[in-house]
Amino acid sequence: MIKRRRTLIVLSAVLLVLVAACVTLYTVTKNSGGAGELVAIPTAAAGDITALSWSADGGETLTIRNENGVWVTPADATFPVDADSETLRGMIDGISGMTAKSEITNPDSDAVYGLDNPRCRITVSTAVGDITYTVGGVVSVGAKPIYDSYYVRCSGADSVFVVDSRAFAHFGADIYALVRQEAIPELSALRGFVAEGRGTRTEFNYIADSGAISYTDRYLWYAPTENGGYNPLSAEAVQKFNNNILGLAWVRCIAHNATNTELAQYGLTDDAAVRITVQYLVREMTDTGATDAAGKPVYENTERIETFAVLLGGYVDQYCYARLPGSAMVYLIDVERADALMHADIESLRATDLCLMNWATVGAADITVDGTAYRMDRDGAGVFTSGAALEPAAVDEFLNTIYRIKAAEILTGFVPSGDPKLTLTFHRNTPAFSTVTIEFHQYNGSLYAVTFNGETRLAVKREQVEQLCVLAENLFPGS
Repeated sequence: MIKRRRTLIVLSAVLLVLVAACVTLYTVTKNSGGAGELVAIPTAAAGDITALSWSADGGETLTIRNENGVWVTPADATFPVDADSETLRGMIDGISGMTAKSEITNPDSDAVYGLDNPRCRITVSTAVGDITYTVGGVVSVGAKPIYDSYYVRCSGADSVFVVDSRAFAHFGADIYALVRQEAIPELSALRGFVAEGRGTRTEFNYIADSGAISYTDRYLWYAPTENGGYNPLSAEAVQKFNNNILGLAWVRCIAHNATNTELAQYGLTDDAAVRITVQYLVREMTDTGATDAAGKPVYENTERIETFAVLLGGYVDQYCYARLPGSAMVYLIDVERADALMHADIESLRATDLCLMNWATVGAADITVDGTAYRMDRDGAGVFTSGAALEPAAVDEFLNTIYRIKAAEILTGFVPSGDPKLTLTFHRNTPAFSTVTIEFHQYNGSLYAVTFNGETRLAVKREQVEQLCVLAENLFPGS
């Protein structure tokens, strides 16, 4: 008896599921074709579409028209429509490729399908007439919404169709989703940067031949100083900063023909904006017109420096207003990227190495440890001597230790006093920076301040200075 009762309960449950399935299926495919079959719906081929009008959620109706192969906006002839934009191509492909999943040939009232308050209304024009699509609510199976399908009514048809929602994915866009944006070039090989405006100027440049401006050829990026000199920059820090330039892109366009008053509201007038100017290298392969022995074209690799500039203005939410010089088109860019460019900090980019000397340029060195002076000179064979030849391995260890030391801290406003713990003076066989002097003064219990050719900016660890003192004294065991 118990087993029979359980069997009846299970059969009853299955019957209820089947009945529910029939009811819910009816809500979607009432009077539709066979299962899995697509239903024809009035549409237009991509090449036949001459105009598109659409409004979303009861908003403004937007219209674009194809005039002799050029898409324009009748409301504003100056608006630059991008015929290759993802949005326009998506609109045309959505309409031309539209099919219905099912057709309700005897529909209920519009309110049942959300057609009384449509999410979108689209009119497609061709040479033979117009088709208007009214896009209603999300299709439901029972109480469960099926978000990949909408109820749709077409002009000239009494039926309601169930259509894949992807056909209408781009019709919620505003007109600026179709704008032809001005191009930002590929800024992959940077050679210079300037940020200027609002009373400040920041500049740095790539300088491969730096013999006249630096004691070393190990640096490639330099920032000019107020006194006419140059500060070497960290290649790693500059590369990290340059990523803000390499990734520069418009988030979206918000105005295509802004007036001077509007530009002022965006903070984008010439006198209010910060102007970012970038120099970048362009490499090309040019056909010389000649051929090689095999008859193949001969190409020549050429390089040239180009300049790109952008103006950055005020802020809105997480974006910054931007435009190109001389342009009335206004864009939004990422605020963090804009901040990094506008407020570039040269101090944060400066090199933090103690001394990246090319030791082959050093002909002699004076070393003072706790007041005791030593000197080594390079002889004609390139060996450092001090009365007698110094141990080459010991010299290498001393110089390489100097080369490897990096700052532990950046100092601001510290003025050393008293005698230094260690002084290194290198005499070089170069026209510029023929003498380089480095002094180490105690800064606190764990750091020594470094004065490099008169500038005190870096601090290094105490144990590193003490190691240098030991290595220096070991060079001259008989002194």
